[in-house]
Formats: sequence, structure tokens, C-alpha cells
Amino acid sequence: MRDNKFPLFEASLTCRGCGYEVYFDHGGGGTAVYSCDKCREICTPQIVPFYFRNPACPGCGGQLGKEDRVLTGHMRPSIDTIRCPRCKSDRMDLMSHCDISFIQEGILPAVGQTIHASVTQESPIYPGEPYLFVPGLASGEIARLADISNPPASGYHRFRVVSIQQGDVKPGKLRRITVEHIGPIADDEMWNNDAPL
Repeated sequence: MRDNKFPLFEASLTCRGCGYEVYFDHGGGGTAVYSCDKCREICTPQIVPFYFRNPACPGCGGQLGKEDRVLTGHMRPSIDTIRCPRCKSDRMDLMSHCDISFIQEGILPAVGQTIHASVTQESPIYPGEPYLFVPGLASGEIARLADISNPPASGYHRFRVVSIQQGDVKPGKLRRITVEHIGPIADDEMWNNDAPL
């Protein structure tokens, strides 16, 4: 853990049907919001860093699926709605609040650790290289391929951490994590906490 901090904004999901309301920190990148039908709650469970995996519900312990994820980052406040886990009406919407808190940023994977990443278009920071999105990786870090002569196809893949650039992260500077490609992640494996790595 490092001294870098980033802001979290308080938000809430409120049902206009039954009045059920839940508050959570929003915007930190590590906050995942899920709707659990079993315990009829909106929850923010601890996500597994560096893996595309859904966590267990902190209330009932049941396994949450990708269909339970509430993509609050894509919701327009007071416009977009989701289904309420209590009354089942589609009248639950997002409200952003002004309270701001700062949390610690920056856990890093270990050298040799297997991590997940999605491979997309060309990196805006390193032209000519593919962009790797690693869940749970702080905004001040970027993953790069050790060998870009034969980059993996777009999609979800496994990578092994080869090295981590040393030194403190300064404002405007990125820490580079170098990875090597292992192989693609199967769809039925990506959302399963029991999947072998």
C-alpha cells in the first residue's frame, strides 16, 4: 500500500417504489456494486483484485454472478434505473452526493503472479502496443506486454507478471508492470471463483 490517495464520492441507489435506499462510495475503481436476490439487498462486496471474478455476497455468502453486477459507472443519475431487489419494480435510480472522502490507492500484484486482463485497442499511452485493462489495478499503474511481436487477440486473457518498475509514483508519472501472455480465459471460467488458474 502506498501513500497515493484518490477521491470517492458518496452515492445512493433509491427505489421510488418501496423507498429502499442504500449508500455507498462511488468512483474509486475498486468499488463493485451488486444486487443480491437471495438476501434482497444491494451490496458492495470485496472484489478479487487483478481477476475478472465476481465475489460472494457479504450478507448471505451466496455467489454473485455477472448478471447481479450493477454498473453504476454507466448510470445517469436520476435517469437510468435498475430493478429493486426488495419490491422488484424497475424504479431504483442512482443519486450522486457531494461528500468526498479519500482512500488509499495502489495494491500491486507480485512478480510471478497470474493476473487477468482484457486486451483492447491500441494503448493511448504507448502507441503501437495493445491496451491491457487489469481489474483492480490503480490508475497510476499500466500493464505492458514483455513481447509485443505477437500480441494476443482482443478479449480476456491470463498474464504472468514479469517485473514491476521500482520507485515511487509521482504525479503524472505511471508505474509500468510488465507481463507475459499465458492464454485466453474461457467464458465459463472467468466468472467462477473456483476456476483453476
